[in-house]
Amino acid sequence: MANSPPLMSFSMVLANTEELQNRIMTLCNRIRDLEHALETLQKSVSTQPHPLLREDQLNIKIDLPPPANPSATTDSSSGRCSSLRVFHEGLDPMMSSKGDEALVDAFGMLEIGPHGETNYLGQTARSEHLLRALSKSDTLAPVPPPRLSPRIVEFSLSDLSGTNIDIGREIYGYLPPLSEAIQLCEMYVPTPPTSFSRTISLPRTELIDDVLETVYRAGAFEHLRDAHNLSLLFGVFAIALILDPTKKNPWSVRARECYHLARAVLGIISPLKKASLAAIQALLHLSSYLELSDWEGTGPNQGWLHIGTAVRLAYGIGLHLNSKRWNVWDPEAKRRHRLFWQLFVQETWISFFLGRPPTMSVVLTDCPYPQDEVVGQDGQKEMSYLTWASQYSLLLHDVMGVSLHSKPYATILALDRRIRDFYVPPSLKTVFGAPAGVESSKLMSQLLCLIVKESSLLNLHRPYFTQALHDQPGDLDTHQYIPSVIATYRSAWRVIRSLALAWRDQGPSVARIGCAWSPALSAALILCVLVIRAPSSRMTTSALEELEVVSQLFQDAASSSRFAQSMSGAVMMLKRKAQTAIAGNSDMFSPEVCIVTPADLDSLSGRTHLVAHPLPHSTGFTELSAATTSESSPIHPTVAEDMRSFGVAEPSQFYVGDMDTPADVNTPAELPGTDYGPISDFADFPATFPALDATWQSFVEHLGF
Repeated sequence: MANSPPLMSFSMVLANTEELQNRIMTLCNRIRDLEHALETLQKSVSTQPHPLLREDQLNIKIDLPPPANPSATTDSSSGRCSSLRVFHEGLDPMMSSKGDEALVDAFGMLEIGPHGETNYLGQTARSEHLLRALSKSDTLAPVPPPRLSPRIVEFSLSDLSGTNIDIGREIYGYLPPLSEAIQLCEMYVPTPPTSFSRTISLPRTELIDDVLETVYRAGAFEHLRDAHNLSLLFGVFAIALILDPTKKNPWSVRARECYHLARAVLGIISPLKKASLAAIQALLHLSSYLELSDWEGTGPNQGWLHIGTAVRLAYGIGLHLNSKRWNVWDPEAKRRHRLFWQLFVQETWISFFLGRPPTMSVVLTDCPYPQDEVVGQDGQKEMSYLTWASQYSLLLHDVMGVSLHSKPYATILALDRRIRDFYVPPSLKTVFGAPAGVESSKLMSQLLCLIVKESSLLNLHRPYFTQALHDQPGDLDTHQYIPSVIATYRSAWRVIRSLALAWRDQGPSVARIGCAWSPALSAALILCVLVIRAPSSRMTTSALEELEVVSQLFQDAASSSRFAQSMSGAVMMLKRKAQTAIAGNSDMFSPEVCIVTPADLDSLSGRTHLVAHPLPHSTGFTELSAATTSESSPIHPTVAEDMRSFGVAEPSQFYVGDMDTPADVNTPAELPGTDYGPISDFADFPATFPALDATWQSFVEHLGF
């Protein structure tokens, strides 16, 4: 072993982590029993605690690094007892405090392949990405479009750059006739624009006059003034083909062709050498295309990298600054400002749904918000979806920031209040179940606005929901994190019901938007975990009903939505698991009932987790964990009202004040035995028992491995 390569040694350790974890848990139980026996014996002979049971002996101090020779100081029962007791009870040895500053174990999933290839998915990552990481199946390579020559496909997948006129001419030859190109542009910029188009698209005049006309007037690749416009145009075509309402199967080979053609142009004229607004817009569209076409959750990294490149280019050309300081022509300045905030929104949300830190920072930003007010139904001007999304993204940065730093529970509840009270323009407020004929674009704007807010709330409360179920699943009503339990349940309820109503009213449009289906999968996960971990909860009956609703929804949509089709198996499995738990099947995690283990459920909820893909001859993966406690704090009146409805606790225990419930809160469905039911937050996190934390190597050394 001494001469083995470091990677081989690391892989051998990871291959046995599951067996090692079981041994650790056995030792934990044994040592805890010995501690209790020693405590009982000591009480019978003395009123003083035994020296080995002093608090300083039972906790590992952060300023005590592990000794070079473990046997020198840790062979005593007290040394091993403290390490293993802290691990068994779910406390991070480096965070032994039980105050507000204790970290909740929700750092996400680290995936390591047998040859060192690594991928990280944070605690807010979408559930289908986590499911994909946990699965043992290999990722299928994308099938290249049959019409394109191999050199175009290879060039589009390469990060190498260099002018190649021959390939450029070949790419230019794939442009559709002008009449068809105009038709695709009309589909891309609908009237009225959707929330999606507002966050990435160009205005109609800019698209037609500055991009389409410029490309077609050139007549040949070598005559293009800015070849990046050609890349942008193919990106527009790819998205238009995905969103084309006349196509029953929008995930066509032709859309994939346009994506490869757009990438190939950027390979010929690299934006890394010659940055332009068109290049940044092209990368933004490529990332958006991957988001719209990635129904299997297999390609989020490429879109994230496209956005990352676009962000670097944007800073490189000063998009983060107010262009009017340089007396830039007003239309050009507005274009730059709009593009910066489009990029800011897209980069923030793709980072959020991958659980990764955003690159862009508002601290160093001097770019004014886009001036694109819209006229509401009452004839009054109101902020556009892009302006609203830009401002909300700033708040989302604060939500993402709490996952990596210990925060008092009061801070979490204060963020909850900010999210719930964040202003939503009247035209973007959710009003589902309206009479037939509601514009598809308006309904989708409302749905996506709701999902963004509910996703934020869910991911904010999810770790505390997890901790409450872990600490006292049989008595949630008295747990200090009961506001988070209620808020998380509200999220699952609202997401499922909103998607069901949107599917009923505008099924073809909803079928094509993956970010509408992913939260519903997360909601099902939340409800399943609630039923399994807290079967005696007052919310169990309604949770089972919602699992039935969401499973039926995915079944109905599977034939026309690839997103629903790819997730329907997981949703059905979660429903069966919950039903089995209530039926009293003690073997509900057997392979015959479900292929997902309790540890997998914890990983899907965002708990700290290491997935080590073994070499072909071995298997195994490892988990990590921690815990936290906190004080109750003022909570939003919406959650307080739900607490009254469930009778779990008097809101006065958590919230002091006389505030009215916001008028824009949707009335939830009636729940059995209550007058009020939960609504309002996206889902993604379940509860869990402790697993290995970041001090894994220290535990291995202490155990002699």
